[in-house]
Parts: sequence; structure tokens; C-alpha cells
Amino acid sequence: MKSRSVTVYYNRKTNGAHSRQIFTGFCELARSGAIDLHMVEQDWNPGYETENLIKVTVNGGMDLLFDTNDGFYWIHDSLDRNIEYFADGILPRFQYVFKRSCNAQTVERFGDAAAKFQPLGLNYDVTSSCNAADRVYYGWRDQLKKRLKRSATLCKTLGRVPDRVFHIDNFEHPPVPQPQESPPQILLLTRLWDPVGEKSASVASTVREIGARDRNSINRVRIECLEACRAAFAGHFVGGLSATPYAEQIAPHLIVTAGMTDKQSYIQLVKASQICIATTGLHLSTGWRLGEYVAASRAIVSEKIHDDLPGDFREQRNYLEFSTAGELVAAVRRLLSDRSLMSSIMWNNYCYYQTHVRPDSLVLNALLKALV
Repeated sequence: MKSRSVTVYYNRKTNGAHSRQIFTGFCELARSGAIDLHMVEQDWNPGYETENLIKVTVNGGMDLLFDTNDGFYWIHDSLDRNIEYFADGILPRFQYVFKRSCNAQTVERFGDAAAKFQPLGLNYDVTSSCNAADRVYYGWRDQLKKRLKRSATLCKTLGRVPDRVFHIDNFEHPPVPQPQESPPQILLLTRLWDPVGEKSASVASTVREIGARDRNSINRVRIECLEACRAAFAGHFVGGLSATPYAEQIAPHLIVTAGMTDKQSYIQLVKASQICIATTGLHLSTGWRLGEYVAASRAIVSEKIHDDLPGDFREQRNYLEFSTAGELVAAVRRLLSDRSLMSSIMWNNYCYYQTHVRPDSLVLNALLKALV
């Protein structure tokens, strides 16, 4: 890859947390000398406010797209209209689209162009000291916010989360098993979605397709899982809901203190918990928690993963699957009684992280796929 020239285009619409993993990956590859990187500010799709689409040109002639959106939603409309929009206006411009939340059944609806879609992999908000996109500002508020986050002292004074918390190595943890005499800690920290939606510009927060898993269903499963785990595992279960107005209205008995849910405390809890539980997100998407669990080499119990993922990431190898609260409890008990299985899953996730989730590995795999 050393001779490859790579141009990455950025703009205001790629300025959010969904895109940071991709910019981090490219900048880490450039730092290591694997690519010759050029960053260019350009809105290549000015007619739409579609976010989280990163255009990349390799060797001046091959255009690729990195799409980190939840599901197949790019505009505020039905799934049919979204597929029409993307098929007509976006796909013809690119040789490959590396798609987060890549689902084979939905991809088939693009007909002959379906071959352009490739699974991108697990996404989470991660950065590094060499991520050039973190030093791009859009207005004085954005500049103030980003400069503030780079100062650990100011963040501590103001009670904010410093960007150092989101650096690659802060998420990483070796697959160290718990001593046999100590019961493993089990973790499920999550949130509820307000069914009427939240004030947000993101497509993921505002568009709900009829027939998809809606917010009430997501909330019901999360509440049932928390209550079941609290009852079954008592002293070695850590879990609850973030304190939001909707959670306080619906399930106040499950709300945990803010000190448990701030980012640094949460990451430390992940590292201290051998078994981590993941639930399905909006539009049947895979939440960022799963990527964070894999980075920390945890033994994972997860609802069904609807996305296609690169590499050999599968049930029984990297996680145990559940669909009800009862199945969740049974899966956790299986891990508690079979420490060999728990250790195997942790090691498999450690290896998968190194080859498919680390930002530089994730981006490099995409580039190699495009250049084959």
C-alpha cells in the first residue's frame, strides 16, 4: 500500500462521531507510512443534507464511499424512497460502497448494483492524536468545543469528557480471564428511546420504517433484560439505564447514577466486566457498544446481529445470541458455568479486533478489497 495515493474528502456533514473511526483509520495508515494521504474539503453531494458519507479517491482514479449511517436511511423518507435515492444518485458515482449496517437482504434490492456494497464492519466513536479531522472546525462553537475536549484540565474543571478518553488505546484491553474462584462481572448499561423521537438532524433519530423494530419494542426488550439480569445475577451484575426524562417516566427503578454512565467510567466498567451484553439499535443496526466490547476482548452476549460483518465474526465464536430475556439469562449462565468457552470468546474477539475493528485495520481491509 505504500505507493498508494489516497484522497479523503471531508465537509460539515462528515463532522460527527459516526465518521471519526474512518478518518482515524486513514490518518493512522498515513502516520505508519502505509498510504500517502491527502485531505480535501469538498461537499461532493451538495443537493442533500445526507450525513456520514465519506468519499475517498485512490490513485486519482478509483472512487470509494465509506457509509457509517444506521441502516439504509440517507434521507427523511420511507425505505423505498431511500433505496431509490441511493441507487439513482449515489451508487453510480462509486466503484465500491463500504457500508456500516450492511444487510444482504436489503442490498439485494439494488439489483445489479448490489455487488458494489461491501460490509464495512463494527463502528464506534474512536480517535487518535493524529486524526486530522479533529482539527477541522465549522464555526466558533465547534472550534471551542473541540479545543476544550483536547484539554484534560479544562474538561476536569467543567465536568466534560476529554477527547483522550476516545483514543484507540483507551478502549483496548487484553483477554484476561477472571480467576476461577471469582465470579465474573456482568454488564448491561443502556438507554431508552423516546417513542416520539428526539430533536436531532440525524436520519437515524428521525426516520422509522413501518414494520421495523420500533422504539417501543427496543425499550421493552431492554427493560425486560435489565430486570431479568438483576434478579438472576444480583451481586455480580452491573446494569441500568441512563437518566433521561423518558427513562425517569417509564422505568425510574432501573436508572443508574451519572457516575456510572460517563464515558470514562463506562469504559472502565467494560474492562472490569468479563461478560458484556449488547442489544439491537435503531433500524436493526448494530450499536457502538458491540465494537467497544470487541475492542476490550470481552465475552459478549448479544441480540441477533442483522448486519453482515467482514471476516469470521459469528455466533458461538465471538458471542452468544439471545432473543428474549429468558434466553439472555440462559446464555450468561452458560458462560458462567463454562469458563473455557468464556476464555475462547474473549480471545477470538481480541484477534478479530486486531484484524477487523481497529480503525487502521478496518480501513486498510476496505482499501485492499477495492484494489484486488
